[in-house]
Amino acid sequence: MTEEIREQALYFPTPLLQTLQQEAARLDGSLSLCLRRAWTLARDRVRQLGPEAVEDGTGGDPFDKRKHTILFPAAMLREIVEEANRLDTSLSFVVCRAWRIAEPEIRALTPARP
Repeated sequence: MTEEIREQALYFPTPLLQTLQQEAARLDGSLSLCLRRAWTLARDRVRQLGPEAVEDGTGGDPFDKRKHTILFPAAMLREIVEEANRLDTSLSFVVCRAWRIAEPEIRALTPARP
């Protein structure tokens, strides 16, 4: 039995979206797969964040933000929603922060093919 997949529109600062797209291409995967991997790696560290993390977060980035639809397993999306509610911030902020936390680990992954 496969878990239900949900679509979620998120906003990313343009430079961050470009980085995500490059990493997804390098790993021969989708943007959704890359962000699901980031959440899995970073969820425990995101849960340790306090309200001060929101104050220095992506909300004040001077870049244009781009909307992108990401596919998440329903349970994972519920976790992200819970964290956004706890931090009183957007889902986009939580996912961007998870990426920033997990980025070094994801960059260390070996590409799927040479």
